[in-house]
This record gives sequence, structure tokens and C-alpha cells, in this order.
Amino acid sequence: MTKLAAIIEPAIRGTVARPNSTIAHPLANPMLEIRIMCLSMCMMPSYVEKKMLILQATLLAVVLVLGSNAHAVSLAGRPTDETVCDLSPLTNYRLTRKTFVPQGTSRVWEIYSRLALQFITSECKNGQVLILHSDLGSSVDERSFRDVTGELCSPADVTRDSVATREYPHAFQVKCRLVKIQGATQRLAASERVQTVAEMIQERAPAQRSVDVGENAPKPKECNQKIGLGQILLGFGGNCR
Repeated sequence: MTKLAAIIEPAIRGTVARPNSTIAHPLANPMLEIRIMCLSMCMMPSYVEKKMLILQATLLAVVLVLGSNAHAVSLAGRPTDETVCDLSPLTNYRLTRKTFVPQGTSRVWEIYSRLALQFITSECKNGQVLILHSDLGSSVDERSFRDVTGELCSPADVTRDSVATREYPHAFQVKCRLVKIQGATQRLAASERVQTVAEMIQERAPAQRSVDVGENAPKPKECNQKIGLGQILLGFGGNCR
């Protein structure tokens, strides 16, 4: 395009610079006008080129958007950005929706911690702010969050804030900056080699007791064929059949 412009501009300047010429303007010469129009059209992008430029711009915009959200992490699938590793709200509840943990499982906070560490070490990165949330403010949540932040964050950087509502007056949120992802990943792998989280759940789940009603239920007494006078007058049939 620069070369074409260099051709057009001298042609125009040449016609204007000659005072003795009868051509006062390039448009006064039809052949020159056609030549300039052709060169100008050559300088303009074609329809296909325009489409290609639009496509390239669109692809660039998509890449930029995807790149900016490449490390955006939300356990609940909420919109967020790459600065956070967001496991709120209802952290342990959402973790156990992915991996079922029976109610009544012993030392369940250790299982919750393991599930959280599995998610964080696989999805998040150092420098992000970890967010954990408890709706009920239970001691189980307290202990599991303490284990998680101890594995991943500097103790001085951990904050605990109340996020109480009328429905959940004891709700709280824990935040800290992730700085020990690599070490936590190695320790988690070593723990999994000793006992997987599935084995932990199976071992600690409450025992299932089945009761055979047919064998254990008390059998009704056999009725005596003779009915006493008291049973007739008072209407007592007894516990029999």
C-alpha cells in the first residue's frame, strides 16, 4: 500500500506542479482519473481481506478473554477472576456433592480437608486468594479449614470473618493467599499412597445394621381355646391370636 501511494502522489503532484500544462487538476484528464481510481481501489482491502481482518480480530478478542479467565477458579461455578481460588459458598457441602460422604462418618473433617486439597492443588495456583465458607459455623468446618489453610498458606495471612445472616447467624468465611501449592501437592500425593480418600470414607463410615423383623419381632401368644368369664365381661381379649 505504501508503494502504491508513492505512485499516486507523484502523479497528482506532477500535474499540479506544471504551470504551463493545460491540466489544472488530475480529474480534468479522464485517463489519469481512471488510473488514479484503479490505484486507489488496489490500495483498499478486498471483501475477502475485510472478512479475514474481522475474523482475526474476533479470534484475538476470544483469546484475550479466555486468557484472562484461564486461572479463574470457582467451586460453585460463579463468575470470578484469576486473582481468587473461590470455594465459597458452602465449601464442604459442595465438595461432598462431588464425592459422597455418609452422615455420621468419624473424623469427617480430615476427609473434608483431603477433598479440599485435591480440588485446590489441581485447580488453583500460588498467589491466588483462597476463599472458604461455612454456613453453619460448625466445629467440623473450623477444623477442616484450619487444616487446609495450614497446608497452603502462611499462618499470619489467614483471616476469618463473620458473614452472618438472619438464616445463618454463625456463618463465617476464611481467606488467605496461596503460597505452598507445590509442597501441598507432594504431601497430598504421599497421603494418598498411604490411604486414598475413598478408603478413608469406607473405613470411617457408620456401620450399616440390618434388622430381620421376621426373626426378632416378638411372636403373639397362642390363645387358649377356653375363654374366661372375666374376659367376656370386661372385654379383655389378651395378647393372642
